[in-house]
Amino acid sequence: QCRECNACLNPEGNLCIRSDLTGRGVLADGTTRFTCKGKPVQHFMNTSTFT
Repeated sequence: QCRECNACLNPEGNLCIRSDLTGRGVLADGTTRFTCKGKPVQHFMNTSTFT
């Protein structure tokens, strides 16, 4: 969260408009934060969650 855009400043918002929502499966900087068995774990909606 950037804590500057309208979505971040809105107490009811939860998705920063600066998030990269292109569906590429990576963060805005083009990386992933996790790997599994040496392969990148892709992101969904910038949340990096497992199910």
